[in-house]
Amino acid sequence: MMTERELSRRARHRLAVLRHVEEVSGSVAATCCYYGISRQCYYVWLRRYDSIEKGTTHHAAIVTAVMPDGEIKYTQHTDSYQNVSLEGRINATEKHEGAQNVRIVGPNPD
Repeated sequence: MMTERELSRRARHRLAVLRHVEEVSGSVAATCCYYGISRQCYYVWLRRYDSIEKGTTHHAAIVTAVMPDGEIKYTQHTDSYQNVSLEGRINATEKHEGAQNVRIVGPNPD
């Protein structure tokens, strides 16, 4: 099973390949040759990326605690992210991926 860090690294790599076509080479074939991947692989990644609409929720976690100082702790789907600080995660994610739009929603009381 892959760690969260490995998954994040792979996602950044795939995004770099997609950006390379748009920002550097302008050629899918040249980029695929450069990165050593097939064009079929590139188009699978592109379809996945395009299916994530900008501004939609694509990741969720469960808030497990709100500390007395207001710090929010959350848990994700992996054992490595149990009761971790949301603030630390946002800062780390923004460093690698840019500004994040975080929405904290609560259950509907009805």
